[in-house]
Amino acid sequence: GLSTIVEGMVIARQIFQRMKTFINYRIAATLQLLFFFFIALFAFKPDHYDPGTAITNDDPWPEFFSLPVIMLMLITILNDGTLISIGYDNVRPSHMPEKWNLRALFCTSIILGVVACGSSLLLVWACLDSWNPDGLFAKWTLPPLPYGKIITSIYLKVSISDFLTLFSARTHEGFFWSSRPSPILLVCAGLALSISTILGCLWPDGATDHIRTVGLARGDYTLMPLWIWIYCVVWWWIQDIVKVIGYWFMHRYNIFNINTDQLVNMRAAEKANDRKHALARQSVGLVETKLLNAKIEDAIDKVDAAEKKGAPGINRKSLQRVSAGLKIAKVSASVSAKDAEAGAGMSVEEVEKQVDQLQSVVNSEIKGEAGEAIQKDMKSIKATAERLKIARNSASAPKK
Repeated sequence: GLSTIVEGMVIARQIFQRMKTFINYRIAATLQLLFFFFIALFAFKPDHYDPGTAITNDDPWPEFFSLPVIMLMLITILNDGTLISIGYDNVRPSHMPEKWNLRALFCTSIILGVVACGSSLLLVWACLDSWNPDGLFAKWTLPPLPYGKIITSIYLKVSISDFLTLFSARTHEGFFWSSRPSPILLVCAGLALSISTILGCLWPDGATDHIRTVGLARGDYTLMPLWIWIYCVVWWWIQDIVKVIGYWFMHRYNIFNINTDQLVNMRAAEKANDRKHALARQSVGLVETKLLNAKIEDAIDKVDAAEKKGAPGINRKSLQRVSAGLKIAKVSASVSAKDAEAGAGMSVEEVEKQVDQLQSVVNSEIKGEAGEAIQKDMKSIKATAERLKIARNSASAPKK
């Protein structure tokens, strides 16, 4: 009977994670597109880079930089099609009740969008400057690009960056490889990337919305799509690293209460000392305290089972000592649940000290699979106690 309730909670938290991914990616992708086209329109004057019709054998370059509307539509349509697949993505449900921390979420989206936008603007400048004998293209021994290929290059770059950003946004605090995407997400993203690459390579030679366009695979030099892909992948790694550093910085200095907002078990309150919600302080750490007790009970059961089993290499007296020590830690944790103010922090500290002592006993006297399993439980108990201590400290801080 209770398994249905547990499964419902897990599914609800998985849905919440997918909603966070959706919002994170949607904001990042929108910021990339809007800021890129806004800045590129005013910052770059293609006619200032025009080497002249005598050299390019082409029409004069326009006064302002812009992409054809059909290209923007293709980026948006393929983007939205890929976005739908997030609803079926693999996610890890949180062990805590979920709460919105929109400021931290918006900050991460801005980081993702700014890095992608910056890399696109850099490519625009490099492509426009490709006829410069002292420019980046000349140093990299790449041929200069006619204006039609500059347009399709930027279209391909923005499309690829948009889709790769999804794989960075979906893992939140971790690197993009920390969570395996679902097959349907891989198929949708792969299909969108393939269509964008094919269009960028084979775009018809002509004028689209009065803007010169030429496919990158047309003409003598056909490797430009490959270089754009390499460029996008390199910047995707940079984007993901900057995102992880941003999360580390927010956790290091508890910016936007990112370490404590979930520990305040009152959905409307962001911190323990929230003046608008008088009960916020009393709600701090309730879930963590119950979780700590449950983990200690589970560890006690495993120790007792190992003692009864009497496996070779196991010192029964050491197991009895560990079991007795965990029961003391359980009492300390129970006290912290009853006393949400002064005595709670010290009780959590006692739990940590007790577990430290027991870990040394397990390391030196309990070997084999049983020792490894008990050691793993000890680490989990310490991590939960540390989170609870952070919560209690936030609750005991003076009101502002």
